[in-house]
Amino acid sequence: MAGNGVRVLVVDDDMFSAELAAMALEEGGLDVVVAEGGMDALEKVATDSGIAVVVSDMHMPFINGVQLLEALREHGFFQPFVLLTADDVTALRAKHPAIAAIVAKDGGFQETLFRVVADLLVTNRTKGEMP
Repeated sequence: MAGNGVRVLVVDDDMFSAELAAMALEEGGLDVVVAEGGMDALEKVATDSGIAVVVSDMHMPFINGVQLLEALREHGFFQPFVLLTADDVTALRAKHPAIAAIVAKDGGFQETLFRVVADLLVTNRTKGEMP
């Protein structure tokens, strides 16, 4: 999948966590752009039409993951959004059904994250919804 112009935006205020997620996606062959927090993510999405999926941490200063999703939708970005969290995934899923996927930040989240993002990309490609 690398080099096909399709990018995944990883958003986290903790750059170590962002790099862990980015490494997992890059090892799977995906192109990754990293944003340091929600405001940086909004800027990157506004200037990069090749972003096909956003992967965001839940807890960040200024704008959390759910608020980021809402802001992206308000600005016309309707590509899949994946939330990374240490919170209760089931409760978040019930409260925010518009989120394409929620991945628990646990010991094995990198493998799960890659599978989830790859599945979303395949689904969107099949539907013809790739940017």
